Amino acid sequence: MVVCCHCRHENGDTEDLFRYRNLCHDECRCGGSRYPQAMVKLIRTNRTVVLLIALVYGLAACGGPDSSGEQYLQRISQALDRPVITTPVELIPYPSRRSLQRSVPALNISVAQFARLHACDMGGLLGARNGSLARLAQDSQRLLYELSWLQAAQLCIVQGQEWLQPLVEQKTSSLPDALWNATFASAELGTAMGQSAASAGHSVQADQHFRRLADQINSALQHDRQSLENDFESTLRQLSLTARVGARRQYWSTLRAQLQAVSDALSQREPPVCLSGLPNDRSRRLLAVFQRYYVSLWQVEFSQLLSADERWLTALARSVDMLQNSAPLEFQTWYDNTLNMHVSNSEWQRTKQAVADHVQAWQGLFEQCGIDVATLRGTT
Repeated sequence: MVVCCHCRHENGDTEDLFRYRNLCHDECRCGGSRYPQAMVKLIRTNRTVVLLIALVYGLAACGGPDSSGEQYLQRISQALDRPVITTPVELIPYPSRRSLQRSVPALNISVAQFARLHACDMGGLLGARNGSLARLAQDSQRLLYELSWLQAAQLCIVQGQEWLQPLVEQKTSSLPDALWNATFASAELGTAMGQSAASAGHSVQADQHFRRLADQINSALQHDRQSLENDFESTLRQLSLTARVGARRQYWSTLRAQLQAVSDALSQREPPVCLSGLPNDRSRRLLAVFQRYYVSLWQVEFSQLLSADERWLTALARSVDMLQNSAPLEFQTWYDNTLNMHVSNSEWQRTKQAVADHVQAWQGLFEQCGIDVATLRGTT
């Protein structure tokens, strides 16, 4: 191990970063940002240059979503005097719109039946449905048409058009498929659930929009068009702008990889941290890292983020449950592998398990070194 570079941060703190010799020849890493060796001399000699480089290379953005985790891994690596290696994992993409679309059958009526519908003001509605603009309508507009048709047909039945009852039943049975096409198979939710988003987190409003979507799906299944008329398409649009499911999944993946890397490093028995079963200098350094960089910093950060994730996941699960009979196999497979809160092997549950395994690895180290967890300040 050698000093790779000497970093001075904006708050005045300095830190020597250590790397293995074969990784130190062309770059070093300060606060998560890479600096060519040619710039290290400038960092050492000129505080003004430090600030300029920070703006250009991102040192000022050390508060990124993974910086606390990277700092924690770095400290663990230094305390153990061996590398802590993370393994990136490729995420499963959201299914294509084509694979998610459901077929919604159209109803065929005779000319005589069509003429009878004019007596209860449904003729204009059916005429609009068969016009050229209707063929270009978005699935959300088609859903609103289906709800309008059902409401109008119910009024016609009351006025004596009982022959409509079988058609109402057919429309009612296909309504969940129309609702599915307008939500989980829509372009808006494809954007919200996809992986093209650059931001690592939802906006504050995204959770509210997921809850509103679940309420609107419930209203639509009750044939309540008025609850959707003004807000449904707005909800979809807002979700496409504020929800970042793909970015949250990437954050979980990074979090799992970092936690697992530390768990594996702490669980290695050769060489053991404490040969005699008693605390030593290395275990004390590790304990300091645990308390300062995990308990007081990183754990606080990611716990808050995961708690926020659990809220929108719960709202999303409500929507999925209401439309589960319309969900294609492609979606159900994707959902079970990623966001399903009740499937043990989903990305969400594996993230929570990685947190638990990490705590277990520390408990094993404490037992190996004879450290009484109850005496540790600031731990839970």
